Amino acid sequence: MLPENCPEIRRLLLLYFINEVDLLAQFLSVSNQICHQFPTLDIALLLLNDEQYGIYPVHSNINLDCSELSLTPRPSYGSLIDRLQQGSFDAAIVLTAPHQSPYSLAYLCYLAKIPIRIGQSQEFGGGVLSHWIQPPASRISIEDYNRHLLQFADFLSAANAPLAIA
Repeated sequence: MLPENCPEIRRLLLLYFINEVDLLAQFLSVSNQICHQFPTLDIALLLLNDEQYGIYPVHSNINLDCSELSLTPRPSYGSLIDRLQQGSFDAAIVLTAPHQSPYSLAYLCYLAKIPIRIGQSQEFGGGVLSHWIQPPASRISIEDYNRHLLQFADFLSAANAPLAIA
């Protein structure tokens, strides 16, 4: 899915808008899969909700779990954009639940000048998502929904992440 002339990705940002805490474990499972498949990538995880946020470095030799995460009061969007820009990320992947839009988080990345912004939505990606992927037509779990995105963006091999219809 990513074009061959795409610059090499060294620093990757994974973004989740967490408004349903019980879904966090499923999102973290997908993050851990990326870390194990790409151990040389420098990966950071941004968790964000309406009032709080957290940015966490992710390493291939550890598995993040919900108990390790604590959110702090979210600064202004300008401060958050500045912080993302200082991270010098080459790419960002916006992971969502099937009913969530990736565009607000992708727009933060756009404003932070992250060149590759990958997301999945029924609506066309336009310029906010540099790489738009249409989700599967059938209902599947959140984990498989995000695996679909990662497979089509060449961040996860199909052999390591079989889809299961829910």
